[in-house]
Amino acid sequence: MISLHYMHMNNSNRHITFTRIAAAGLSIAVLYALASCGGGSASTPAPTLSLSASPASIASGGSSTINWSSTNATSCTASGAWSGTVATSGSQPTAALKASANFTLSCTGPGGMSSATTSVTVTTGTTTPAPVVTLGASPNNVPSGSAATLNWNATNATTCTASGGWSGAKATSGSTSTGALTATTSYVLSCTGAGGAGSAATTVTVTTAAPAVTLTASPTIIGTGTAATLTWSSVRATSCTASGGWSGTKATSGSASTGNLTATTSYTLTCTGAGGNTAVTAPVTVTASNVVAITPQFSALTLSQKQQFAATVPGNAAAKWAVDGISGGNASVGLITASGLYSPGSAVGTHTIAATSVANSSQSGTASAAVTDLAGVFTRHNDAARTGENLQEYALTPTLVGTAGRFGKLFQCTTDGSAYAQPLYVANLAIASAVHNVVFVATENDSVYAFD
Repeated sequence: MISLHYMHMNNSNRHITFTRIAAAGLSIAVLYALASCGGGSASTPAPTLSLSASPASIASGGSSTINWSSTNATSCTASGAWSGTVATSGSQPTAALKASANFTLSCTGPGGMSSATTSVTVTTGTTTPAPVVTLGASPNNVPSGSAATLNWNATNATTCTASGGWSGAKATSGSTSTGALTATTSYVLSCTGAGGAGSAATTVTVTTAAPAVTLTASPTIIGTGTAATLTWSSVRATSCTASGGWSGTKATSGSASTGNLTATTSYTLTCTGAGGNTAVTAPVTVTASNVVAITPQFSALTLSQKQQFAATVPGNAAAKWAVDGISGGNASVGLITASGLYSPGSAVGTHTIAATSVANSSQSGTASAAVTDLAGVFTRHNDAARTGENLQEYALTPTLVGTAGRFGKLFQCTTDGSAYAQPLYVANLAIASAVHNVVFVATENDSVYAFD
């Protein structure tokens, strides 16, 4: 007899029903059960992986970076060209590779296990060289608040990125200013290309500069028994000390009188700051004379004549020249050079030539230049009326004649006999490519002399 038992479990009331079926010669029991726990449950998904190599192709001896991430994974194991337990996400550089390699990652989680593989291809034969990067700063050392210039160049590179004291994408070559720096700063440039990556770095050192100090005396040359004024200023200084002709602690800027001096004196000011010490000195020269002497004191000139004046200045200082109170003169009163060479202008008459010490404007002296436009004396007693008048005479004045040492014989010339005729005079006469003022003299022996 065959007995077939069928079991049914009702999901709602947990009731089991058996059914017996009979068959001849064999007894078989079949149990069929359908069970449910409150309506069923969803299964946990398997891990998902992302695995890549960067770069995927390298030259022999180069390296790549393996990057990976996963979801629904609790542990990951590396195999192939790498090994060991790794985090569920991350990145890791490869060793130097001589041949192409496969990198496999297997991750497990509540939903099962998943695997992924990535490859790094190693090229042989002619290889692409890695970028070569140079980066420099000029200058490498700057005072605080100053700037340097960065210069760089990268070969075998397609992209460059700055970091450190600068940032952003950069061209593969160029230059740029660091801007004003107040602290030592390092600059890094990283470049990539088909052959890999390369970088370079440079540092600009910022130094604290020593104080900058100025000290001047005005005037620098004085007569005995007179005073000068000292004026000073400083930058980056915290204290200043006087020595030499003065002493004591001084403010970092100010002015002071030397007091009346009878001898040449030097004044020194030393200022101190974070960058060190700086000392400066200002001399004051004391002379016995307080007057500028000019030679010659008087000069009679025609419009085409020039006169070289010389000035003796106390302390051998330089002189500033003026004509009738006009520095350097002008086209009307005449021009005078820095060396004292005077050229008459269009205005006739007596002009005052002045020289003033560059070192002390209170030291000056004067001389006179009498400029005439008299063309000459061409007849006896000056004119056809025989008046004897020369109304264009500016040098020969009663005052000049009456001043001792200012009027008298200047020179003498020898003739072959007495000169009874009226001497004649021609101004601005061109002789042998030069201009001369000439006196013509006729003697009793019918000789005629031309004196320059």
